[in-house]
This record gives sequence, structure tokens and C-alpha cells, in this order.
Amino acid sequence: MKQTLITTFILFVVFFTGISLADNSSEGNEAFERGMVYVRNKDIPQAFEWFKKAADQGHADSQTKLGIMYYFGKGVDKDYKQAVEWYKKAADQGDAYAQYQVGRMYYRGKGVDKDYKKAFEWYKKAADQGLVDAQFKLGVMYHLGYGVDKDYKQAVEWYKKAADQGLVYAQDMLGVMYYRGDGVDKDYKKAFEWYKKAADQGDTDAQYQVGRMYHLGYGVDKNGKKSFLYMYKAAKQNKAEAQYLVG
Repeated sequence: MKQTLITTFILFVVFFTGISLADNSSEGNEAFERGMVYVRNKDIPQAFEWFKKAADQGHADSQTKLGIMYYFGKGVDKDYKQAVEWYKKAADQGDAYAQYQVGRMYYRGKGVDKDYKKAFEWYKKAADQGLVDAQFKLGVMYHLGYGVDKDYKQAVEWYKKAADQGLVYAQDMLGVMYYRGDGVDKDYKKAFEWYKKAADQGDTDAQYQVGRMYHLGYGVDKNGKKSFLYMYKAAKQNKAEAQYLVG
């Protein structure tokens, strides 16, 4: 659920701004800019028409915009197959964001048959370009063995790449890996450090874990006040276990 929310936010940013994650040729730039004017004026059907003109000229960012519009049904009827088709056109031009979205469509089976192996391949292309959400998803797939052989060490490596870019969910997962000793030597101190990074960004599960570790003295000196503080933060975000302990 949390990852879905952040992905939706990124979709929003990419669509409603002129941010480009591809090297666009000059062809189609004028039509693309016209499309962005209509987006800012909230005339989405007209924006679609101009993005389509640019996309037909091979403009990668416009192709990505069309993928988003077909995915959400903005300015056009919702059509996951068309979304995949346009994402893939941009992805084949090296657009990291579009590569990530193609992977996501295969992962979820939207517009294509669900295929974890293909999802992994597309996520890898985007992750190799430094796209943080793709790096996190590679960690998940190595962790669970989806589309690739299960490999906790590789999972840790990709979680770490995403965590170093500040992705809260990756920081939380590194805490999990160090706490359990999956893919790394068990290390409560490092687990605490990563959980705390995520907790201080507002991650509920991490706040609960930091509270537990302060209570138990795992990886950090026992501290009842700080334990209560983090448990309280988690409880306010409806973490049931924390609510039970806080009372």
C-alpha cells in the first residue's frame, strides 16, 4: 500500500510537470510544450491531442505522458493495453521512468499477462539508471524470489542503493535485513540505525521497531522515554501493536 502511494505520487509529478526522464529529440518538442500548456490550464483532452502529435513523432516524454493518461483514464478512456504500448515506446528509447512503469505493468498484470521475469528485466533497466523506486523493487524481487532466484545479498545491495537516496521503505527494509541477519551478518546496531532513518521520516513500522529496540536495548542503550516516544508516534498512525503497548 505504501509503495503504491509513492508510485502514484511520482506519476502525478511526472504528468503535471515538464520533468523529463528521457533525452528527447527536437522533433515533437513544440507539440509537447503545447500539451503542457493545456495541462496547466486543466484542459486534459486537448493536452492528450498535443501529446499524441508529439508522441507520433517519437517524442519520448510525450509517449510517457500518453502512458499515464491511458493508465488513469485522463483525457481518454482508461486502457491498460494502450498504457503499456506507449510506456514501452518511451522505454525503448531509454526513458528510465517508462522502463519502471513497463516493469510495474508486468508485475501487476495490467494490460499484459503477469510476468515477474519480464517485470524484473524492466525494473533492472530503470534501476541501472539510478531510478530509486526501481532499485527498491529489485530489492523486493530478490528478497522474495519473484522473476529471479531468491538472493538476500542482492536484495540488501539494491535496498541499500535506494536507501542511500533517502527512500524510506528501503531504509525500513534494511533495518529488517540487519535485524534478522538476512543477506548480511545480524547486526542490531545497524538495524537500529536504518530503522531510525525510516522512523524519522514518519514510517510507522520503523517507529514501532525503534520503540521496541529502545525498550529492549537492542543495538542501542535502553531508554524508556525514547521507547515511549517512538511507540506513541506509531500508535498515532494506527499501528495496532504500538497502540496496545502505549495503552
